[in-house]
Amino acid sequence: MEGDPEIDLVRPAFADMCFADVAQSLAFITTTAAFVESFFKECLPVMGKKFTGSYQRDQVRFQRYGESVSSFWDPTKPTTKGDKMATMICEILEGSGLMRCMVPNFTQVLDAIFKYRNQMIHSGFEWPLKERQRFARMIRDENWTQWFHVSTVGDEPWFFTVTPDFRKACLDLCHQSVRAFAELDRRDREGPRKYFK
Repeated sequence: MEGDPEIDLVRPAFADMCFADVAQSLAFITTTAAFVESFFKECLPVMGKKFTGSYQRDQVRFQRYGESVSSFWDPTKPTTKGDKMATMICEILEGSGLMRCMVPNFTQVLDAIFKYRNQMIHSGFEWPLKERQRFARMIRDENWTQWFHVSTVGDEPWFFTVTPDFRKACLDLCHQSVRAFAELDRRDREGPRKYFK
């Protein structure tokens, strides 16, 4: 009923709850993405100076930068439009064989982190309809249904928020990445540079 004081209070309260969830998701994903980006920007070039393992010579990044060790290990290269940080980090880990030290779903989680972060940063809380539809398809196609809650208005997606499962997957990725690089550094300091048995 229009003008009913009880209904008039419910609508803004519901909207406030949705926006609070989105705000929490934004805070979580921007913090996580900032940590991951900074961590790999700092650690990968340092690892390149110490690495004595075998490169995957048929891998695309090695084909591009095999003659330049510093460029191979720099996740900011190449800087051409369209190259994504998540892709470059994964190429370095795969090309060096270090991906085996990461969580099993590293590539999938990292991709979801950066795609959701980018959308939240550039589109705000309420994305344009086409972007909402595109991200909803991505959730389905990439099998991210356990990682994102999708609030709808009518039949269309409205808000996207992260689930506890996705928060855990992100934290697992961060923790394992730190552990892996700490272990590699420890082995380097303690003796021969044997990164893998």
